[in-house]
Amino acid sequence: MPATGTGDPKVIETGVAVNITVKGIVSDEGGPVPGATVTVAGASKITVTDTNGAFTLTDIDPNATLIISSVGYATQNVQLKGRTSIRITLEQELKSISEVVVVGYGTQKRSDITGSISSVSAQALKEVPSSNLVQALQGQAPGVDIQKNGGNSHPGAVPSITIRGTRSKSASNDPLVVVDGIPYTGSIQDINVDDINTVEILKDASSTAIYGSRGANGVILVTTKRGKSGDPVITYSGYAGFSKPVRQYNVMNGEQYTQLKKWAFFNAAAAKPLYTSPDDPRIITEGAFGAQEQASLKTGRSTNWQDLIYKTGFQTNHQLGVSGGTEKTQYDIAAGYYKETGIYPGQAFTRYSLKLSIDQKLGKYVRIGLSSLNNLSYIDGENANPLGQALRASPLATPYDDATGALVGYVDGSAKQVWNPLANFVPGASIETRKRLGSFNSAYLEAKLAPGLSYRFNGGAEVRPETYGNFYAAATYNNQGSQSTANNRNSYLYNYTLENIVNYERTIAKDHHINFTGLYSLQENQTESTSFSYNNLLSDGVQYFNPAVGSNLTGSGSYAKYDLISYMGRLNYGYQDKYLLTLTLRSDGSSKLSEGRNYHFFPSAAFAWNVMQEKFMKDYTVFSNLKLRLSFGDVGNAAINPYQTQGGLSTVTYNYGGKNTIGAYPTSVPNNSLDWEYTRTLNAGLDFGLLHDRITGSIDAYREYTRNLLLPETLPPTSGIPNTILTNVGRSENIGLEININSVNIAPGSKRGFSWNTNFNINFNRGKLTALANGTTIDISNNLFVGHPISSIYDYKKMGIWQNTAADTAMAKQLGLTPLTGGQSIIGTIRVADLNGDGKIDANDRMIIGSEQPLFSGGITNRFGYKGFDFTVVASYRVGGTLTSAIYQSGSFLNTLQGNYNNLAIDYWTPTNHQNFWPKPTNAYTNTPYSSLLSYFSASYLKIRSLTMGYSLPKKWLTGIGARGLKFYATVENPFIFFSPYVNQFNGIDPESAGKLAEDTPAKYSFLFGLNLTL
Repeated sequence: MPATGTGDPKVIETGVAVNITVKGIVSDEGGPVPGATVTVAGASKITVTDTNGAFTLTDIDPNATLIISSVGYATQNVQLKGRTSIRITLEQELKSISEVVVVGYGTQKRSDITGSISSVSAQALKEVPSSNLVQALQGQAPGVDIQKNGGNSHPGAVPSITIRGTRSKSASNDPLVVVDGIPYTGSIQDINVDDINTVEILKDASSTAIYGSRGANGVILVTTKRGKSGDPVITYSGYAGFSKPVRQYNVMNGEQYTQLKKWAFFNAAAAKPLYTSPDDPRIITEGAFGAQEQASLKTGRSTNWQDLIYKTGFQTNHQLGVSGGTEKTQYDIAAGYYKETGIYPGQAFTRYSLKLSIDQKLGKYVRIGLSSLNNLSYIDGENANPLGQALRASPLATPYDDATGALVGYVDGSAKQVWNPLANFVPGASIETRKRLGSFNSAYLEAKLAPGLSYRFNGGAEVRPETYGNFYAAATYNNQGSQSTANNRNSYLYNYTLENIVNYERTIAKDHHINFTGLYSLQENQTESTSFSYNNLLSDGVQYFNPAVGSNLTGSGSYAKYDLISYMGRLNYGYQDKYLLTLTLRSDGSSKLSEGRNYHFFPSAAFAWNVMQEKFMKDYTVFSNLKLRLSFGDVGNAAINPYQTQGGLSTVTYNYGGKNTIGAYPTSVPNNSLDWEYTRTLNAGLDFGLLHDRITGSIDAYREYTRNLLLPETLPPTSGIPNTILTNVGRSENIGLEININSVNIAPGSKRGFSWNTNFNINFNRGKLTALANGTTIDISNNLFVGHPISSIYDYKKMGIWQNTAADTAMAKQLGLTPLTGGQSIIGTIRVADLNGDGKIDANDRMIIGSEQPLFSGGITNRFGYKGFDFTVVASYRVGGTLTSAIYQSGSFLNTLQGNYNNLAIDYWTPTNHQNFWPKPTNAYTNTPYSSLLSYFSASYLKIRSLTMGYSLPKKWLTGIGARGLKFYATVENPFIFFSPYVNQFNGIDPESAGKLAEDTPAKYSFLFGLNLTL
């Protein structure tokens, strides 16, 4: 809307205009717009509107042009023409169709996109302070499933990420990561989130086919920040805070453990003569309880071992950057420091990062640029796990000798199975460090060859040396009093990428728009590694630095190299911006495959209809955007290791003629027909915008067919080959629906100064195996079942607990379950179903009782604003699916009910407590029969990932320090988990886990305080 104003140009008698003071009001349809930026074009003057939408600029050229911008609104340029008072009415911007999106080897307006692409902004990434990109993406995009690996929360841990389900059993399901146009093969932990500008996630075959054999699992395109023309802008962002375990594991205290231990030894019925009851004093005095335990029974002492191993963690992050440039040269430089210490002593992750980018225009037709991401990372104690010992240690024992006060070795009363976890905290006793130096560099040259015709060269090089070492003294839980051990590993990764890209763009007769992209690419990757292990070091002080002072030195090494040559052509055609067509064909040739089979083609096609461009839509003002999409194509999963088609040899040392000689023997056979996995995808989508983009979003339905699944096959013993052979024998599919909705519930600039917007996404995915080799439908050894998800759980069906009733005794006899009395009595143990009705319980009575696959999952983010304050709530959720918690299995030695170790505080069965879930304690078994059935829980939860409250200081407060912006904020990470049966009913800590939930570093919450400063 045009600006209005009053006032005459100020002139002196010579007729020369003098500078003026301009006051104005910026508003929208609802009232004033606070926080809008008002800039004088071509000058360094800038201001921000106050809570009433007002601004003042002094000493302004009367003929100057003002640029008014605000998030969510279209930018306006207003010529003053001598006016000293103006009013500007901003109109909401239809960002959903006008924003530019990175699509791989180029960019497109969102309105021209024909594939399924999700975008995540830098703002969304930083709403949850994270050490890595994967953590930051959780819950931010539909179809992207991110879970902690095994529930592990140690510093430096990288979560698992899958896009549109799991399609492979043996190959990787990780997406391809591309940074600034170059495939990235390093650790995602090495990318500083603060250096990222935008992230695009390519999901369907139309958008991923340009990456051919690496596109089946989806593609994550990362674009880092680059400089812009204008005065230098200095930015600082930082936060610091602390972290603690969400809660402690619910294990028994001294009194509870005493009762468990009495029942366990009474039920074992091993004493002679038999114990008369659980309260028989002989249970205490005849060896079931250790000396320390007996002393604790007399004094009432109870040790909380978790209190002894947990500590308060520390987390801090700092980023200092400067960017700017001229019309010809733009630059961006940033240095970062991140450190996080764990909730165990000796755990830490530290990263130093340095990022540089420069773009230079050479004349009218050539542009060059460079981007360099460099980092130095340290991960300490990545495998530290004192929890395994602490949870099993008897609460009636202590870590110290009662007489001397020295640390003990084996914990009293644990049958020499539990070592003192505090032994690893002795300085120098347990050392584990991974050091990684990374440098990822990309450069480009862009030249305009003719009208509409351009050439671009992309070059990238990545170097990543890494060293790893560990040392464990004899008196640690790793070695439990035996010889000290050490290990050294060194690895080196180097790869480069060269790309030649030709682009031709032309509009014919105004209605026909053509864009063609051609690519020739070469990528080479090399890795090498060495490893040494040894024990019985002469001095603990040497740690892992000198193998010569150890004994029994063994070593190994490896080297691998492969090349990938690619050709790609993509044609985009648009008619009147109404009908859009994308055709893509890529050919990949890989040295990993056998000669004659190493080239494959990956075609795709997509069509989109911009319904809003139709004349009949002009009267439907409720719609601001409406587009239908349809795509189909083939992509691959290049999950074959170099030389894997050629078989392998292993070395062996033997005596030959009185001398030790090294020989070799075949351990795997060649398979020249080994091929990539291929996924064919059909995708139908709808993009929409309503009420001037107050509501925007997308809906995508897809079906993926994966063929040539890589599965291991066991060779007959007569072959003499010990290893399995990897073959292409299976098929799988994923069918799903994704919904993403963005809403401006209360627009910025409302009369009360309040704003509220929401992002909501939800994903439904149903994956299953559709075929195995030779028509087989069940492969129990590999846990594969046709018609069911790859993550299926195959086990017995739990019916409850065998009760001490006449009916249960009779039923047990019918099934041939004995004995019914004595230490091995099945009464009080887990009861399973005779599924096949053959009158006995055996392996044929197992069934598929669940899978990790949820019914649906997603995320929701709410952002609130009031004048200078903002409040953001980020949540992720998961409904359905089966969680397997190893903590509740006997195999973890935490829930054995054996009485040799502490146990989860459960309401176990006794002859007078006929509960029907937890079995009886007994020292007769090492592991409770069918104990795996105790570990399955609903995986549902709603997790509040972060709560952030911030305040941005008004512009008038910043004038004195010359700042452009200053914001203070406080964040709470992982404060709440709702609607989780695992947490609410079974006292679990956190149900989030990709794969089996392990007994490792538990979930933690954090309080962080930070600021963002712009100068």
